[in-house]
Amino acid sequence: AEPWSARDLLAAAARHQATELGRLPGAVAQLAGSLAGGLVDGLRAARAVLDDVSQHGIPSAPRTPLNVVITGERSFASIECPLDHVKSIARAHDATINDVILAASAGAIRRWLVLHDALPAQTLKTAVPFSTRESGNTDHSIQVSFMTIDLHTELADPHARLRAVHQSALQSKAAAARLKALMPDDLPSVGLPWLLGALTRAMALGAVVDRLPLPTNVIISNVAGPPMTLYVAGARALTYSPVSIPYHGCALNVTVYSYDGRLFFGLTGARNALPDLRDLSEGLQLELVALAQAPGRRARPPGKPATRKRRKPKR
Repeated sequence: AEPWSARDLLAAAARHQATELGRLPGAVAQLAGSLAGGLVDGLRAARAVLDDVSQHGIPSAPRTPLNVVITGERSFASIECPLDHVKSIARAHDATINDVILAASAGAIRRWLVLHDALPAQTLKTAVPFSTRESGNTDHSIQVSFMTIDLHTELADPHARLRAVHQSALQSKAAAARLKALMPDDLPSVGLPWLLGALTRAMALGAVVDRLPLPTNVIISNVAGPPMTLYVAGARALTYSPVSIPYHGCALNVTVYSYDGRLFFGLTGARNALPDLRDLSEGLQLELVALAQAPGRRARPPGKPATRKRRKPKR
């Protein structure tokens, strides 16, 4: 096939925008129907939000060294652990695998902030993606939204933090379910690329990032991968290191991918805020060990022997 000319691209873009404009009235009607169907619940939720804002102000995450304008350079680290190890922790605490991932990541970030004397008294928040796709939906479209979960970094005990994260996740899931019922299946994207481009350029300004309320401190996502072994040209794939995207105001992204009975943690950071991710990755390993131990025991890095007091020689 011959490559498209500039005229062909412009014509295709014009046809796409015309199609989107034609879909706009139906999408607005669908949105109005969704809002009317859940009008009572929506009014109650809006009133609760307004009451909370009047009492506590606009909710936002605390400022940390992770929430700055970023540059184009990246840093990366990856660790892995057995999936059964995380499942056993989840069962012992009546939690989910996602809860364990969030609690361990929160503990690692807390260790890093303490190391840099930057731990805020207020809990950090994470944005967690969740699917809005209905069962059986096979449309070729992105149907994902985000919910905010408190990481409870103010708690030093890993087990108490896991319990608190579990409760926060339950509340966020319930709120996300109510929001999902009001969301339309699809909306036209008329002018969306230009709007997103303008917002991106605005967010690159330090004055904007420093003054706007922070919706989240870090993005943490868990992706279910294939449980069986994969091969490439006959060679067994041994690892899978997920790499994701930090952005202005959120210099760290933690993505977890399950593959062949193991969990792979990929930590992607902006180099200007996180030049070295070893402290975070080692802290993540320590947190997974601590969560597997009985409450009250201190964790040590995997493979590191316990320190013993040296006995004085007898005279």
